[in-house]
Amino acid sequence: KVNKKKFPSIKLVNKILNSGYSAPIIINASNEILVDLFLRGKIGFLDIVKTINEIFKDKDFNKYAKRKPKSVKDIKIIDNWARLKIMNMCVI
Repeated sequence: KVNKKKFPSIKLVNKILNSGYSAPIIINASNEILVDLFLRGKIGFLDIVKTINEIFKDKDFNKYAKRKPKSVKDIKIIDNWARLKIMNMCVI
């Protein structure tokens, strides 16, 4: 059994799967930005999961997460929204 206190990212799995068609796109894009910020020393390691949890609370999250992408263009729009949102949340 996974220790969820030690590995809080495990709790994200169900949250992502229950948030809509495009939630995985949003979380993937967010994670890529956050890992890059961590590797450049701009944020701490624990800030990755903390910030990903925060994006679920964003007022526009559901609007993008519930979308069912019909094309690569739709995926790029959702991905770009997530990347910009995360960068703004981290005040880069």
